[in-house]
Amino acid sequence: MQQLGLIKLVASTPTNHNQELLKQVSLINNSDVPVEDMLVWTDLYKLIDSIYDGFYVKMTSKYGAILTEKEKQLCCLLCAGFSTKEISVISQQSVQTIYQRKTTIRQKLKMDEKEDIIDFIKS
Repeated sequence: MQQLGLIKLVASTPTNHNQELLKQVSLINNSDVPVEDMLVWTDLYKLIDSIYDGFYVKMTSKYGAILTEKEKQLCCLLCAGFSTKEISVISQQSVQTIYQRKTTIRQKLKMDEKEDIIDFIKS
């Protein structure tokens, strides 16, 4: 929970200092580790499940064969309340890239382009 909170705090205020902090955190263990690998997804999936009524397990049972691992990660961050802008900061990808990934998820799940991904997955 603390890991999500810290990441959300830093990502929600994408100042130069916070951008640098994200980069420095990613370099703590290994300078070759990309920023996206600073999240321990196996731990976060368990946390998402415990906080959000089994969201990850339900999502993977319904759509695990359709969605890629990156798309599942994006859905988990959306479920945890991260904005597109915050996700772009965390993943070090452009906001446009995150929007495109969301569009791809909607297409794969045969959703309307305005439909909420998380509400759809939860239903």
